[in-house]
Amino acid sequence: MAQLKGLNKITHVGVAGVGPGSVRNLWGYVTADNLATVGAAGYFNDFAEWMTKGDQLMVTCDVDATPVLRHYVVTAVSASSVTIAPQNVT
Repeated sequence: MAQLKGLNKITHVGVAGVGPGSVRNLWGYVTADNLATVGAAGYFNDFAEWMTKGDQLMVTCDVDATPVLRHYVVTAVSASSVTIAPQNVT
């Protein structure tokens, strides 16, 4: 699968519609950055070219301290930006 600066496409998780941008993907990402940094606006902007609204991200944060797994969904993508929202947060 594709690997983009630490972001790994794990699999396709579904199709919504037809044509470009219709396939949704599951991505894995591991970082030493904490949850606040990863959840901040613009963190995934470098990956805008490869992401689609509805893609899912499984992110392991803070691997150099106390690792935390957080699941995000991509809520918007433009040519230069990616917006994410945390899922199943209690």
